[in-house]
Amino acid sequence: MNHDLRLNLVNLVTRFNLVTRTRASGSYNIWGVWNTLSTFRESFHKEGGDLTSLSEKLKTLIPLLYAFTASSNVLGRLVFSNVSKNPQGQIPPLLLLISCIVDVGLAFVLLELVKTMRTAIAQKAKRESV
Repeated sequence: MNHDLRLNLVNLVTRFNLVTRTRASGSYNIWGVWNTLSTFRESFHKEGGDLTSLSEKLKTLIPLLYAFTASSNVLGRLVFSNVSKNPQGQIPPLLLLISCIVDVGLAFVLLELVKTMRTAIAQKAKRESV
């Protein structure tokens, strides 16, 4: 693996970990994760070829990540508030079903993000080794 690529990946992972694990402000986390993923996407978009199509896929997945995360959080709070209001634990089945579907969607988006980023890194490493 090229030294520059390795250094860029280490910086990206370090920034991503810092942004996702910090407890500073929610708005910084919202901006920071988007910025980190967009920076990753832009760095591969400039490469051309297959990496451009992968960066376009990331461009679609980033907003989906935010939409599913926000929806999951809202629905999770609704489910929790229903459970705390009802001592018997009666949750409306439709609310629970929608919450589960959104959570599965979030998991799917996260897996697609990881798969796309992994593929892009592997292709970039192949290009630089040849």
